[in-house]
Amino acid sequence: MGAWRRWQDWATVLLGVILFATPFVFARTGDVNASWTAFVMGGLMIVIGLFAASREEPTAGVEGIPLILGIGLFVAPWLLSFTSVPEIAWMAWIVAVLMALNTVAELLVLPQQSAAA
Repeated sequence: MGAWRRWQDWATVLLGVILFATPFVFARTGDVNASWTAFVMGGLMIVIGLFAASREEPTAGVEGIPLILGIGLFVAPWLLSFTSVPEIAWMAWIVAVLMALNTVAELLVLPQQSAAA
């Protein structure tokens, strides 16, 4: 399909930007566990999305990393005890589910792209 053309990679970047911005938007940067989780996971999602977008051919190994990040992000509010910060906790859960759906969509497209090549 070519580098910089897969919408799923750009969706990963967009979800990362949204997650990264969440503590600023809701003025919750003082909640250390919650805000740093959003910053770190959002930053990782941006980097992985850009890296995946830059590749000519998608591979399941690289494209599966956002799913792992999504699972970690989904359990983070409980593991890091920031369920009491509902704005960031809910955004973590929503972004995690969207990330999982996005990754599944991308992994379903991979066999079709390699067969067409």
